[in-house]
Amino acid sequence: MSAPHVSGLYKVVVSFHARKFMDLLRLLLCSAWVVALASCSTLPILGPTEDPTTTPAALKILNAEASLHRVATEDGGDDFAEEEYFILRTMCRLRVENRSGKTQQVMSFFGSAYDDLRLRVRNESGQRLATTTHTLWVTPLLEGQWFPLPEGASVVELSCATLVGAPLPDDDLPVISPSQLTQTIQLEYFGGFPGSDFTRAFQSDSITVKISDRTAEVPRRSVPVPQDHV
Repeated sequence: MSAPHVSGLYKVVVSFHARKFMDLLRLLLCSAWVVALASCSTLPILGPTEDPTTTPAALKILNAEASLHRVATEDGGDDFAEEEYFILRTMCRLRVENRSGKTQQVMSFFGSAYDDLRLRVRNESGQRLATTTHTLWVTPLLEGQWFPLPEGASVVELSCATLVGAPLPDDDLPVISPSQLTQTIQLEYFGGFPGSDFTRAFQSDSITVKISDRTAEVPRRSVPVPQDHV
């Protein structure tokens, strides 16, 4: 399912001027950041875990979902030109196992022990589309803070919002090409825990998810998100 062939696609307005363009995009994705931050909560998991002698920590995606949304913008006048942009929103329930035998302290400039984890998005053929994170649109703290990574297994919900459309002036921002986006995508997490006893990065398994087409919905917010994840 490439974005240009999805039914109900509507054109939105974005700026050709890099400064105004980036200010607009950051404003549009503000609500996506709020959802991602609110979803970053942990719950204990009871029951047996894997052999603690294998690795000091492990990541596993329990389940995930993805949806494609229209971007709502306002007409900015002569400085704007019409382009098609969409938001690919992903939500993953990630199990994190701390097998070190103690609570680890993790340094972050955002808000949790999981902020160094990155999401890699691939299409159904395995081609990498983007690498992103739930902290992409968050303004970092002036100073890093310590956050606990509980001993044993815990679950965290991480939500990401990735633009789908033409390349942006800022190469650091991930954008998925519409021609490469397929109806199903593969998601995997990787990363580490800065400041902890873990000196290596970890990678989760890969999970295949079908994209839910919500481009026909009239956006009520700058970035529309499913109500059940607000």
